[in-house]
Amino acid sequence: MIMMIKLSHMKKKNIKTISFLTIISAAFLSGCTTNAIPDLPEKDMKQVEEYAAGLLLENATDHKSTLVSDEEIADALEDAKRKAELRERAEEMRRQEQESKENKQDNDDQDGGGSSDPVTAEPVYTDIDDFLGVDGIEIDYSGYQICEQYPEQTESDDWQGVAKATAGCKFVVFKFDVSNDSDSPVYLDMASVDVHFGFRFNEQVSKSALTTLLLNDLAMYRGEIQPGDTELVLLSEMTASEADNLQSAVLIMRLDDQRTENTLFSSQ
Repeated sequence: MIMMIKLSHMKKKNIKTISFLTIISAAFLSGCTTNAIPDLPEKDMKQVEEYAAGLLLENATDHKSTLVSDEEIADALEDAKRKAELRERAEEMRRQEQESKENKQDNDDQDGGGSSDPVTAEPVYTDIDDFLGVDGIEIDYSGYQICEQYPEQTESDDWQGVAKATAGCKFVVFKFDVSNDSDSPVYLDMASVDVHFGFRFNEQVSKSALTTLLLNDLAMYRGEIQPGDTELVLLSEMTASEADNLQSAVLIMRLDDQRTENTLFSSQ
């Protein structure tokens, strides 16, 4: 048997493997003795075992090292953290979309001549932060832009991505300055505030604000507002023709049984 094993080294890999395994199989399948290989001393037996293990690894084409570097572990942890954040925001998006559908009927009733009695009196203007009941910051409308993609320019390593309008449509991006006049960060958790944002355009078309995964989405913002000014946005989508003929926009906010409207701009 030892001679056959040595000869098998001189042949091709497949013949070598077959010869060796044939010898081992014959020895172990033999039923005439209680010792499968009685003539091999312990030292030679260990060499045979090591050789057999080597052959198995050589012929296992799908064998790969299971060692992982520290850098790979760190990347995997960071990726898992980002995915968890996206899942959390996606779940909140589904909740917001469901509320938007439920509120759509209210919009249709009011725009279509439904009940003329509001739940509460609507002031001409209400500060956004006062209406939301947030302390330590001020939220003021600062302007808007019309685009097919927001943000229009991104860094190559910006993993949060961009929002792209449906073909034939454009975004109206409303910008808000969130001011923190203190010397320390103020935590803002809009995702936990049960508020619905909507718009009325040209005094005719009513639309809900889009819920996005953008990190500066006012409707979904959750994080610290640093001292100074932070820009957050609300997005709405309309046809390109509607966007090109936009003359006025009114922000509609609903919170519990309260509802208010703020004119953002008007050129009519």
